[in-house]
Amino acid sequence: MMKRLCTALLILCLGVQTLNAQESGVNCGGAITSAEKRGCADKDNLCRQLAPLLKSYFSIQTPPSPFIERLARAYPRILQIDASKNKRTLEGYRQHLSKQYRVSTQLDDALKALGDDSLSYSFRHIRGSSLHAVESLQGTGSCQRLVLFEANSAREAKFIDLPEYARYDDCPFGGVGAGYSSAWLGSIEGQTAFISEDTFSDLTRIYLSPFVNSAWGETCEIDIGFPIDIKLAESFCQAGRSCIPFNKVALPLARAFKKDKTLSSFLSEPEPSPEALSMFDRMRLLAPNPDSDIVAQTFGRAISTSYEVFEWGSPVLPVMVNGRVYLARVGRAILGWRVSEDIWVGFYELVEEQLAPVASALVTPLRQGNAQISIRKREDHP
Repeated sequence: MMKRLCTALLILCLGVQTLNAQESGVNCGGAITSAEKRGCADKDNLCRQLAPLLKSYFSIQTPPSPFIERLARAYPRILQIDASKNKRTLEGYRQHLSKQYRVSTQLDDALKALGDDSLSYSFRHIRGSSLHAVESLQGTGSCQRLVLFEANSAREAKFIDLPEYARYDDCPFGGVGAGYSSAWLGSIEGQTAFISEDTFSDLTRIYLSPFVNSAWGETCEIDIGFPIDIKLAESFCQAGRSCIPFNKVALPLARAFKKDKTLSSFLSEPEPSPEALSMFDRMRLLAPNPDSDIVAQTFGRAISTSYEVFEWGSPVLPVMVNGRVYLARVGRAILGWRVSEDIWVGFYELVEEQLAPVASALVTPLRQGNAQISIRKREDHP
């Protein structure tokens, strides 16, 4: 079943509308005969044969937002994901549920623990499935919290825990770290599944867990990896200054920073003179504490991101621009405790023994080249 879900999703990515494989009904992770093992091996081969074709589907693009939702819109006959409905309060939904079903104590306790009516909730269900979800988005990280339950034909509503891989964290899904993660109830060719997607600049990782006989089947994983370069997204300069010479320095600085966060081996071209290094030493003494919130300067211009602060500990170094020495600060962009993969580069000069901002550049990741596809069981790697 797990292999069939992986295969179906691969075909969605390719835009193929049919699947020329027969469902064997064999659980490849269970106790099976030698003949059935050969059938499972054939399914593995099918995934490996589709993987090179999948690569051709991808071209240079920004990370999907999210990829699963785009696929569901493009191929609704094959992939369906849950739709939000029943815009009730959580308490109103609990009362509605108790009138329709015999609600287990474990489910009722889980719903109570989800939060109070000050939060926003979505109540989700896949048509034709017994599986339901109650979702809340909480905190500045948009933490997606889910309570799952099965409502069966005996009019019982029973709590269903998340698949094992999704139980590791208090907030397994949300805008966390350098990427984001989302989860859905879904149906792939009629098979109910829990689907989640982790998205980073260089990787989209999709997990599929089939829901069979009131339990989770074996989780499989599809990794879609991309080589990464960087591009200049935005630049900002002091009035009367041209950004062009600073941008030319910002990109190599950001590339060097991705390889070495200390920038210890970066050499400015041309190399600063002893006099320039002496001036840089004076600027460095005036620089703010690196373990504090240092806001990238945009000189009054609007900016497309809310990640406006340099990561704590961001290094500084001397750089030469048009024959003058500047203090450059380089660091990942952050918002509170969240760290982006975008990089800020700031340039400062010495003006009347004060450190003054001159220019800033925001550098972002760029996918390039062919995708690298791998399909595996969840336990195949940490």
